[in-house]
Amino acid sequence: MEEIQFYTNWDDVICPICLDFPHNGVLLQCSSYEKGCRPFVCDTDHLHSNCLDRFKQASGMLSESQSPSSTENTNFLNLVSDIKPACPLCRGEVTGWVVVDNARTYLDEKKRCCEEENVHSWAPTSNFINMHT
Repeated sequence: MEEIQFYTNWDDVICPICLDFPHNGVLLQCSSYEKGCRPFVCDTDHLHSNCLDRFKQASGMLSESQSPSSTENTNFLNLVSDIKPACPLCRGEVTGWVVVDNARTYLDEKKRCCEEENVHSWAPTSNFINMHT
């Protein structure tokens, strides 16, 4: 991808999978990039939604492909078949993902929906938890 150009209203960016601000976000490289498609998805650990892993699993990607670090900014898909996965925003073809450090830094400062105070005030009983596990 060429130099990544972005609009400056980061408050409108949400992950199309979990519908929250993308934490530790990566930009999917979509075939509709030139038309304005900018699908940022979460690349968190297993304790959060980890939308990138969910996207990779749903797309039939090999499990050994790892997320890029901030020093290794681009990762290309390692697919089992020749069919490229569909973008969760526009349904275009996704060929990989890239870390955009300035976007990641800004979006990581955003509060996740699960961090709202009223969520922590609810404490289920152990019977309730056992019924739902």
